[in-house]
Amino acid sequence: MTDLLDRLEAARPTQAALDSRLPADVLERIKADVARETTPRARPPHRRRRVLAAVAATIAGVVIVPVLAGSDGSAARADLTELAMVAANSDGPAITPGTFLHVKTEALQRNSRLFGDGRTLDTHREQWVRWDGVVWVIDTRPSAGWTDYMVLPKNDGHSPELAAELPDSASDLRAHLDRTVSGSNSHEEAIFVAITDWVYSNLLPPKTLAAALEVLADVDGVETKDVTVRGREAIEVSFNRYWFDLISTESMVIDRETARTISEYDSDLGGTYELETTLVEVVEEIPADVLRDFAAHKDDGRVYNDGHAPPADER
Repeated sequence: MTDLLDRLEAARPTQAALDSRLPADVLERIKADVARETTPRARPPHRRRRVLAAVAATIAGVVIVPVLAGSDGSAARADLTELAMVAANSDGPAITPGTFLHVKTEALQRNSRLFGDGRTLDTHREQWVRWDGVVWVIDTRPSAGWTDYMVLPKNDGHSPELAAELPDSASDLRAHLDRTVSGSNSHEEAIFVAITDWVYSNLLPPKTLAAALEVLADVDGVETKDVTVRGREAIEVSFNRYWFDLISTESMVIDRETARTISEYDSDLGGTYELETTLVEVVEEIPADVLRDFAAHKDDGRVYNDGHAPPADER
């Protein structure tokens, strides 16, 4: 994969050349669309929104999308099949009614200076996910000195309850996804996005996780490589798209020993986004002191370390 990316990067034109090939009005629409997608929200979603679909819609009729040549997929298939076997024989984390999935992550988002506002946003998140999908979230931004307290309502897309209802055989899961996924720039990409969203959520039971990894093994365009993260042997799983001489990449890193995700990385016209998971565990309850903090800040939501009130648009 590295050689392929090196060749594509070498072939990429300068920004000045790219700008000259895009009509001025189209370039401005791209910038506006990406800016809307990358602007931080007072109530952010779990993952950074992908912007390529919006950009593609903006420049429809202008962009030529060539097929990205790569390997035959055999190496990726072998790696992901191996991870599926590990997942099938693992013992958790297993979420059940009455328990919570407790997760800690650290994210860094760098917005493009050309297509966005050029800001760098750091977010540390701690969350407790209930069986029905209600999520208690504490977000902190160390660089800005604030903490956000949010209780997110049931998510129609992802919850432990919905994860438990997914097929736990690869063929049935693929058939389910073929019927239900939409959006993205191709059907295979839509399958990749759906699978990686579920895998990274840590909500899937072991057998369903194994099935998801088996499905991922047969998605066209998926590539893998060996990596080491803090001494842990892992596999980086990536999906590349080639848009008008620009490469957009989505990837996640999966621990070889546990078949659980360690980190994810997105890169596109809007910038880059890195997310690392530092803790995943199943707990019986949300700590009482945490619930008291949520109750104390149910009206203000965002709290600054120095005690000043948040701006009106953040309340």
